[in-house]
Amino acid sequence: MNCFAFAAYISITRVTDHRHHPTDVLSGAILGSVIAIIAFRYMIKSFKQSILSQFGDEQRNEAVGNDNML
Repeated sequence: MNCFAFAAYISITRVTDHRHHPTDVLSGAILGSVIAIIAFRYMIKSFKQSILSQFGDEQRNEAVGNDNML
């Protein structure tokens, strides 16, 4: 949460010091958030795959669930 507060503080000071336009700061915040979400999802997926690859097929099916069973 401190990171968000620090980012908000920097954003506000950039606008109030007339260094950037508010639309520039807002678009940068949106772009940064989207990239962070995509990177986070990619890393979580990669982390899960690396953890699951350490187990055998039977253990992996128990941990994840076996969708192939009818």
